[in-house]
Amino acid sequence: MNKIIFFIIVLILSGCNEKNKSFQRKASIFNGITLLKTEKFDGTISKKENYFIYKYISQQDSSKTISVKFNKVSNDLYFGSEEFGRKNKRVFTEPNLSKNDFALYDLKDPYPDGTGPILFNQEYGLLAIYNTFGPTIIFLSDKEDKNLKERVLKVLQN
Repeated sequence: MNKIIFFIIVLILSGCNEKNKSFQRKASIFNGITLLKTEKFDGTISKKENYFIYKYISQQDSSKTISVKFNKVSNDLYFGSEEFGRKNKRVFTEPNLSKNDFALYDLKDPYPDGTGPILFNQEYGLLAIYNTFGPTIIFLSDKEDKNLKERVLKVLQN
């Protein structure tokens, strides 16, 4: 009987341990609307108690790492030391990437040359990071889709 109880406890505890999800994305890096280059990234989603951490590491240069944290309770997004809030009015839909809409996140305390908006959903992670005075990055699965990139850029710039 003790062995059965022990076995049940082990099964319950092992079910509570959420595993990280791994994926690959192809990043298209733009200066304005001009494509500078594409780069492959390995990504992981780590699940914690109240948040998810999305980490993207370049396959070509592991020093190129992008990390964002999504707070499941507040629905806020953290990129570096900056906090982004969801804009409820605008979403982007692309069923080939995710069954869920991508929301736009803007800096909670904006400043003239700040990053954003960011297109993101909890299932897919980062779709795009817009940067007025730096590179804009669009993360797609391996499919090359120029029309989709143009649509994403249009949403980010409006």
